[in-house]
Amino acid sequence: MPVVPPNGGERAPMFLVAVDDDDFRRACTVVAAGSVVACVAAILNCHPPSSPSLTWGALLLRPIQYLAATAVAGTAGLSATCMLLATRPRVRRRDLVEHALMGWLFLPGIVLLDRSWPAWALPLFALAAAAMAVGVRLLAPRDQDDEEPLPDLRRDFSSFYGITWAGARPRRALTIALLAEGSLALACAGSYRLAGFLLGAGMFLLLWHWSAEVRIVLSPLQRRMLASSAATLSFLVCLLVLMPWLQQYVGGLPVAAKTVGAETARARPHFGSVILWPPRQRSTQLYFPVPGALQENGHLTRPMQIPFDGPYWYFEAPDESPGPTAHVATGLPTDARVGLSSAAGGPLRMEAVQRLAKPIRYDCCAHLDVQLTDADPQAGALHLGVLLSDSTAPDAQSVLLGFASLAGSESMNFGLRQTPLDGSVRFTFPPSRQMRRFDRITVVILPTSDPSRGSKVAIDGFTLSPQ
Repeated sequence: MPVVPPNGGERAPMFLVAVDDDDFRRACTVVAAGSVVACVAAILNCHPPSSPSLTWGALLLRPIQYLAATAVAGTAGLSATCMLLATRPRVRRRDLVEHALMGWLFLPGIVLLDRSWPAWALPLFALAAAAMAVGVRLLAPRDQDDEEPLPDLRRDFSSFYGITWAGARPRRALTIALLAEGSLALACAGSYRLAGFLLGAGMFLLLWHWSAEVRIVLSPLQRRMLASSAATLSFLVCLLVLMPWLQQYVGGLPVAAKTVGAETARARPHFGSVILWPPRQRSTQLYFPVPGALQENGHLTRPMQIPFDGPYWYFEAPDESPGPTAHVATGLPTDARVGLSSAAGGPLRMEAVQRLAKPIRYDCCAHLDVQLTDADPQAGALHLGVLLSDSTAPDAQSVLLGFASLAGSESMNFGLRQTPLDGSVRFTFPPSRQMRRFDRITVVILPTSDPSRGSKVAIDGFTLSPQ
């Protein structure tokens, strides 16, 4: 008998599946809303550690936290949508959540893979979409019949061209094929995230209609077993992704922070700041303008090239420079053996500082081009800022030329690059009444995907263009 609430009205009885098509559409609406909330929660909550700092206990506990937070957020979004609908679906809310979890639980693994090894996220995109399509389709009413009647072969087989197609959906097949081909093309181009979205959309469309045609029917026990299998598989995926961030033990003590270079492995586990000098064989002499580049009044007559041979600074806020106790090492940020990250997990500032042998007049230049090499597989779009300073001025005058991004780095989308990306970024000199000359060029390298680690970016040199 129906349950009578305290206000005297009758509550609609709840069912295992939708009672009609309209009820099924309402169930799909609340599941879609919950999926959006679960996806946002996974994106905001699931981040790989910045350094190998996980203990075995944390390694086992963190996937559970990610899965639980995603499930709770999706359930909250689903319940809130149910409350906002004028006519609520008559499917039990517990069954809605149980079926939606088949796809939600793969979201943490997808986000973690996208932020570490994005190419491996593609099969998980497809698996999550397939699980969501089949799980939600199980809520469809049992008596709906979308299939066309089979042909009468005794009547139509008299002519080969008289045979009718049964269940043919050419537009659906074309859409799925285009999504699959687009996903493959984007994956080959390195845009794994967008490729995953297209692959998931195509797999969802394919499994959605396939499960409707084959009429999958599962008992409540089988449904719970399917949800448990999805939870177990998603837990194992998160566990495997987080394994590289497990603490490494040296002499019985955990080492939780990276150091710079092989020569610092026996020193302190971390430093307050680091100054990284390029190797000696790469260092050049202090620059001198090419003959005829400067007139007697100091104005440029042709582009001037300045090779970079200065240090890279790494320090944390609120410091403005590495300080006198900074650790000094040799190497390039693009070297495989160089990897710097914040021991406390906070933002790490990275700057490349070039001191000039002779000051250059500020009004003699129109543009400054920064040549660099980006070898960071997880940086995404690379943003730079340039600051010109005059150390001889009493008040240490400086002018910020602005910020710009490296062309081509935006399309990487955290992809795994096989070769470094070489490029140039141009900055324009803004008018300045106070700045007369400059003798230092500071390149500020902004963090993108992970602000707690230094980007693997090396500055090759600068080119000054005349007015």
